[in-house]
Amino acid sequence: MFKLVVFLEKKSEMTHEEFLDHWHGPHVEMAKEMPNLKKYVTSVPVDPEEAMYDGIAELYFERLDDAAAAGESDLQEKAIEDSKRFLSKVPADRMFVEPIVQMDKTA
Repeated sequence: MFKLVVFLEKKSEMTHEEFLDHWHGPHVEMAKEMPNLKKYVTSVPVDPEEAMYDGIAELYFERLDDAAAAGESDLQEKAIEDSKRFLSKVPADRMFVEPIVQMDKTA
């Protein structure tokens, strides 16, 4: 399993609530339709005023090839255009990672 981690920064003229309304509303609904996407997790800071980022998105794919195919889909272009409505930087800072669980007491 591979994960794309995206570090989101809202547009400066938006409140944190306006940012979340759009991200967790129309944008997440769009992301749910992305080809090959197995899991989508969003994280928001407990204290937005002190945080380096306004949110983190985690997109999970079985293989890197699956992520590449998703990135070439028509939906990806729509997601990029939508991101310009609420993010200050498009594309946002991101990296692919291969999660390695060192400990998990939730299972």
